Amino acid sequence: MGSVDGQPTAALFFGFTSALSLWLFRFSPDLLAERLTGVGKPDQKSWDKVLLAITAVAFFAWLTVTGFVLEKRVLRKELAGYDHYMRRLPYRLFPHVC
Repeated sequence: MGSVDGQPTAALFFGFTSALSLWLFRFSPDLLAERLTGVGKPDQKSWDKVLLAITAVAFFAWLTVTGFVLEKRVLRKELAGYDHYMRRLPYRLFPHVC
């Protein structure tokens, strides 16, 4: 669904986020206010803290993996000799991972 430059993906992300925020503002302003205060309130349930922490870790992992994929795609397209470089040095960050 994304593109090499990431513009359609970014537009969809911000469009969805804006639409969801507007919907919450109209139909559940209390939930929106609670979600905007963040994690770590004294009265916040432990399952909610865990859920938000897992969601944050998954989101940043998704951004990282997407960044690696897009970077490799752009470098192959734009940088002459990148395929030869990758054959000589197949792992750039972590051995046997990426």
